[in-house]
Amino acid sequence: MLTQQTELLEPSAILLVGISLIFVSLVSGLSEQFVSSLAYGKQIQKTDDYYTRKSADASMPALSRVVLFLLFSTFISFLLGVVVTSFALLSGPWS
Repeated sequence: MLTQQTELLEPSAILLVGISLIFVSLVSGLSEQFVSSLAYGKQIQKTDDYYTRKSADASMPALSRVVLFLLFSTFISFLLGVVVTSFALLSGPWS
């Protein structure tokens, strides 16, 4: 009986960084969706208060800035994750 010894190779640090950036983009995107739903509810309340003359403030809620930040960070981390992962795979993912 022949036994074949296989050596387990560890992934390179660049590959791990790329995969981590894609994971960060996933978490950021999910967070953006959650915060966006909260901000939408706040905007509906502000709009209702404005049209029923309870308030004169029709500005964007503060949560909308958080949504914009999360949306931007999702885009950047996904883009960087794809570029870094592609570079790692093209240059040889295993050290």
